[in-house]
Amino acid sequence: MRFVRIMYVMKKMLLGCSLLVACFFAIANTSFAYTEVSSEMSPPSVELTNVDIYPNPAKEVVFLKFEEQIARDVSVEVRSFIGNKMATSPTVQQTNLIKINIGDLPAGHYYAIITYEGAKTLKKFIKKA
Repeated sequence: MRFVRIMYVMKKMLLGCSLLVACFFAIANTSFAYTEVSSEMSPPSVELTNVDIYPNPAKEVVFLKFEEQIARDVSVEVRSFIGNKMATSPTVQQTNLIKINIGDLPAGHYYAIITYEGAKTLKKFIKKA
């Protein structure tokens, strides 16, 4: 009887483990919205809905193109798929265009977090080998 009980507990543990792995993969393949909440009152900010990232996938550089002439006032941060901050140096090419060198990054999925006057948006891109 004790052997049966041990087998039952082991079966439950394995089932729990496989459910945990399934949940992890379900979460890893999901897109998330990026929102920052502040307790301070702030003036209404510009929405960053008109931002394009190209080429995607890319090998050496990606460009962020804005409809408005705001590139000089924008901050850009590149993060890996798991959230690690990557060392990149975005440079303003024109008043509506930012160039990001990604040649030194390993191949994979990345996010560009673009901030302008308190508004943030997240753009995904792929770095090819």
